[in-house]
Amino acid sequence: MLILIIGWIIINIIAAFTKKVLTFRKFDSTLQAFILSLILWLMRDALVISVDDSYLSPHKVGDLIESQGHIRVVKEIQLFTTILLGPENKTVILPHGAVSNDYIVNYAVEGLIRVDCSVDISYGADIAMAKEVLMAVLQSDKNVLKDPSPFAGVTELADSSVNLAARGYNTSDKYWDVFFRTNEE
Repeated sequence: MLILIIGWIIINIIAAFTKKVLTFRKFDSTLQAFILSLILWLMRDALVISVDDSYLSPHKVGDLIESQGHIRVVKEIQLFTTILLGPENKTVILPHGAVSNDYIVNYAVEGLIRVDCSVDISYGADIAMAKEVLMAVLQSDKNVLKDPSPFAGVTELADSSVNLAARGYNTSDKYWDVFFRTNEE
C-alpha cells in the first residue's frame, strides 16, 4: 500500500511539472488538458498494474510454474506478459490475461518439490531388488533431500507389469536436474 501512495505522489509531482512546462511553452489549454489526462491515466494505470502484479501474482521471478501447458521457470514479469524459460532454453511469453484466466501451479511456493519417476518391471523381476536400485539412485543424488526421505515402492499391479515409483524431494531450482538424473539411472 505504501508503494501505491508514494507512486501516486510521484505521479502528481510529474503531472504538475508537465503542466508548468506545457504552460511555459504556451500550449493550447485544450491540448494541455488532453496531454495531462493522458499522462496521468497511463502512469496511474501502470502503477496500479505493477502494484497489483507484485502483490497478487501467484508467482515471482525464479519460481518453477505450470501454466498454459508449460512447466518452466519464471524469467521475467513484465507489464503485460510473463516470460518463462525451460530446460531446453526455449522462451515462452504468456500474456497476463491468459495466465490469470487459466490454472497456475507454482511448484516453488513451499520451497520443496517432489520428483516422481515411474518404472515398470515384469512380474518375474525381483521387486525388492528394483526398489533397492531406485533407492540407491535417489540416495546417491546430492540434490535429493534426506528429509523428507526419498521413497521407492509399488504403485500398481498392472496387466503386464509391476509399476514402481521413485520419489525424492529437492528444491525447485534443482527439479530438472533430479528429474533427468533419476530417469536416466
